[in-house]
Amino acid sequence: MRQTKSCACLIGAAARDLEISKRKTMLKIEEINKKLKKIKDPKRLTKLKSEKSELMESIKETDKHKKNVKKRFDEHVKKSGYVPPEFKNV
Repeated sequence: MRQTKSCACLIGAAARDLEISKRKTMLKIEEINKKLKKIKDPKRLTKLKSEKSELMESIKETDKHKKNVKKRFDEHVKKSGYVPPEFKNV
């Protein structure tokens, strides 16, 4: 019983951490977009654009990994026989 609970907790924590890292990179992308509007130097402009494209790729990879983690969590819940509580409508 303890192993299944800790496994589910670890999987849930991994999904939460992935979402946090995704949001942090999204904030970095927003900052880059603001800088891109102000900068006129072509060298710096290309550097920022390349950095932005790398961050976008990392977000895509994070999304894929998060989907896989969620699938693992759902499979684990099915195998463990966990039934979520039903709440009464008041």
